[in-house]
Amino acid sequence: MKKHIELTGYGAGRITTVGSLTGNLIELLSAMRADGRSLIALAEFSDCRYVQFFVDAEGDVMAEVISNLNIGGAIALQPDDEDALQALGFNEPSYGYNPNWWIHALTTEDFTSMASTMNAAIYTVLRESPNNEVTVSTWPASGSAGMTADDVRATFRVHVAEGTGDRLDD
Repeated sequence: MKKHIELTGYGAGRITTVGSLTGNLIELLSAMRADGRSLIALAEFSDCRYVQFFVDAEGDVMAEVISNLNIGGAIALQPDDEDALQALGFNEPSYGYNPNWWIHALTTEDFTSMASTMNAAIYTVLRESPNNEVTVSTWPASGSAGMTADDVRATFRVHVAEGTGDRLDD
């Protein structure tokens, strides 16, 4: 039987530091993978930009960094930031299931590399500092029968409304 991790719930995140998030990211994602449920983790920075993670019940992990495509007419990333994400190995955002910059991990080796890549994106692209505050939320992402992992991820994806910083569900 799998041991479930404690979840904060959507919109009920815990405030921590960026250094704590990045220093413990591999442990957070490992616990989510071992949990056996489909889960979302969202890390929102003080400037309303974010990274989020989706782990399905089989342990596949998708990691995302905010994109301009996913936030209407707002600008979260400059062209140099997008070039840096591409250089780190992120896939470009597109309409549909992947509106954010994303990477996918299927194997343990991919998973370890993903955590390092996400930390690089947080520090070099989003330019966060270890002492900055970040709010981390975790919640279940269970879909109904017949939904694919992409359908579930799309249903539970977080969006930011242009100019407000408010989170919106699909």
